[in-house]
Amino acid sequence: MRISPRLALPLILLAYLIAGALYATNPLFLEVSNEVPHYAMVERLGQGNGLPIQDALNQRILDEVR
Repeated sequence: MRISPRLALPLILLAYLIAGALYATNPLFLEVSNEVPHYAMVERLGQGNGLPIQDALNQRILDEVR
């Protein structure tokens, strides 16, 4: 099936508008929520513990949360 060049641009624009409408109505459509690690960091900072030190153990824990 061959699409005429005059029809190609409207089809591309229609697909773009549909994708934009889906993303506008559901922002997590193509993204994974990362609120849990952010909430944990805010809670840590709120308790006065400061920023964490990055090392292998902390990276392993972060990888388990994701």
